[in-house]
Amino acid sequence: MAIRKNNFLLGDTTGSIDNVTLSKWRGLNIVKSRIGKRRKKTESKKVVLQNEVFSIVQSFLNKFPKGFFNIGYRLPKNAKMTALNAATSYHMRNAVIGESPDLSIDYSQVKFTQSRRPIENGWKATFTNAGNGEIVIKWELNPFPEKSTHLDDQAVAVFYSEETKEFLIKGAKQRDSLVHNYLWEKELEGTQFYGWLFFVSADGKLVSGTQYLGKLKMMKS
Repeated sequence: MAIRKNNFLLGDTTGSIDNVTLSKWRGLNIVKSRIGKRRKKTESKKVVLQNEVFSIVQSFLNKFPKGFFNIGYRLPKNAKMTALNAATSYHMRNAVIGESPDLSIDYSQVKFTQSRRPIENGWKATFTNAGNGEIVIKWELNPFPEKSTHLDDQAVAVFYSEETKEFLIKGAKQRDSLVHNYLWEKELEGTQFYGWLFFVSADGKLVSGTQYLGKLKMMKS
């Protein structure tokens, strides 16, 4: 509040202008600032949804070993984010489906790799249950491979069970082996597995895209 005795700028004006009240009292000009009621801050629906999406993605990605995404997410040396942050950002934008609060991961959009200079995927890759307790991934060699693609590229297979909420990561298979298999344990019979495949160059500097192979139910014939 301010009181002006002489030469009041607005003369004898009284009333309200914006958040200021002008009045006279005992011959004095009085200026008061009207402070509006503080509104209780509430999060917008957009912010709430963003938090829910972040939570489900973080829960999904945290199931992987520390440093796993350093293999597939190739960032420039001067990047301002970590590989895990890059993976989180991608999955928040592309791999969450449904409506709040019933959100879920779209496994077909999961990416364990992201590179500006990718090597080739597995050509004609398939994902099958061999019927003898094995999950089998097979692929062929592209008869016209790109120059960046080599026979000693390392194949990495990733399996995920919704029932157990666990990932299985199988590596150390060369591209020219043409097969990657996993012998599952008896207690997993009836469990549904999702599968993905990607390749890493022998020097670890290049990666392929991530191939989503679909889902299988573990049943012995």
